[in-house]
Amino acid sequence: MNDINYFIKHIFKSKLIIFGFLIYFLFNISALRTNWFNYFFFGSSIHYCCKGLDFYSIPNASYAYLHGGNLTGDLPRGEPSYSYPYVSNSNPYHPLLTFVLGEFLIQFNPDISIVLWNLIKIGITLFAVYYIYINFKNNKYLNLAIFLFLINFSQYNEIKLSQYQF
Repeated sequence: MNDINYFIKHIFKSKLIIFGFLIYFLFNISALRTNWFNYFFFGSSIHYCCKGLDFYSIPNASYAYLHGGNLTGDLPRGEPSYSYPYVSNSNPYHPLLTFVLGEFLIQFNPDISIVLWNLIKIGITLFAVYYIYINFKNNKYLNLAIFLFLINFSQYNEIKLSQYQF
């Protein structure tokens, strides 16, 4: 518990880390609602047509398997996918991940599950920042490292597309 208290104090002492968190949370707000940062991405870097193209592959595959299909997301003829009308790729992920994460996500409406996934990713990112702090708290470049980790612009694209990578 002491490490968490020191971690929180460390964050509030560093303007650079606070600024990094501000940018990171703006990435999330933009990706989920406002699209402020889309200006910096063009061409095929953001699938403007198909938000959740890769994200929905896991709940679709889990849903398909439970409805007589297979783990790639193929359903019996005439059965709509979990994410209908959203477009999705076929599932390339491990069956265990598909079952565990997919079974959880299909409990929710597709529009809610994608937001829920982004909230889970925020929690994982916060844990990753804490992990970096714990392992490098005596390094003189810690604040810069955390800042760069949080503002990495490719993270915005991952959040926007609801990818499973971090």
